[in-house]
Amino acid sequence: MTVQELIDILSDFDSDLEVRIALQPTWPLAATVEAVTEVKPDSDSDSDSDDDSTSPAPTVWIAAGGVPWSESPYAPRAAWNDTY
Repeated sequence: MTVQELIDILSDFDSDLEVRIALQPTWPLAATVEAVTEVKPDSDSDSDSDDDSTSPAPTVWIAAGGVPWSESPYAPRAAWNDTY
């Protein structure tokens, strides 16, 4: 998915709606959006290892955060109903 594809999908929704992340459909968990960051190759200054997990091209990462205490930590299975 590209940034533009995500913008196009989100443009169909009310801009005041909260956004959550649904993870692992077999045991659905929910998370808030903690950060949205562009990571360029070799820009991970916190990495001291030889881990080759960075993308060879600039990539936008959406980082999952916690869930507010007042909400369930589980995502609805319906979160996987639509695809792009």
